[in-house]
Amino acid sequence: MPGEEAWPTQPFPTGPPPFARQSFTVKDLSPFIDDPAELARLREDMQAARNEGLFTPPGLKNTVEMPGNNGGANFSGTAIDPEHGMMFVISKDFPAMLRLSLTGPDTGDPATLRYKSAFGFMVTGNGLSAIKPPWTTFTAYDLNSGTIKWQIPLGQVPELAAKGITDTGSHFPKVGPVVTAGGLIFTGTRDRDIRALDVDTGKELWKAEVEAGVEGIPAVYEVNGREYLVYCAAARATTHTHAIPGHPASNAPVPGAYVAFALPSPTASLNGAK
Repeated sequence: MPGEEAWPTQPFPTGPPPFARQSFTVKDLSPFIDDPAELARLREDMQAARNEGLFTPPGLKNTVEMPGNNGGANFSGTAIDPEHGMMFVISKDFPAMLRLSLTGPDTGDPATLRYKSAFGFMVTGNGLSAIKPPWTTFTAYDLNSGTIKWQIPLGQVPELAAKGITDTGSHFPKVGPVVTAGGLIFTGTRDRDIRALDVDTGKELWKAEVEAGVEGIPAVYEVNGREYLVYCAAARATTHTHAIPGHPASNAPVPGAYVAFALPSPTASLNGAK
């Protein structure tokens, strides 16, 4: 911008490997964009935009931002197992296209003018992200070696899962994981499922469906030697009702509830109780 100079270099870590995608080009557009006109417009916008990778400063011209200002691990998405040196990260890939504009009349010293930008979420007409899935991933890091031990898509999109399209990761998650001393990771997703995963492999060991999408991080506590987890299930599971431009939130009530699960022992099956 006038009067502003970007620093010529930025620090790029050489390790550990990133948990989210850090670039978004035309070849990465979602295969679920049904409208040919919308797909053509997105291609044209992408090809005309600045797209120089991480740390590209936004300006008066469209700039692609990836994993996006609402992407990455931006909602308490990390759990730590200090005994084994493991870290678990939930992240979403949600590209944005930014463009600065003046907040007031174009007068005065160009170096002191104030600019603004919308979030620029790249959401398509079907309510999904413009990038191909997975939209949510769960990554396990071995902190002793600085490497990724496993990485999986986390969750589903109900409308796509009903058509047999799975392993997409959930869309627009706002969740975090917890890890227990017994070797289990617990997390929920907006698709209404609560999952227990194996620490070593990420394999799903148990799943329970609740009446609404899950948000936040489960509370974990112990009473009389018995471990409990409590989730907040009070979000919409569909992609079409988020407060995103073009997709206003529905006014229909959500069957929200706190849902508690009991873990009788570290190796026992879970019994749910609402």
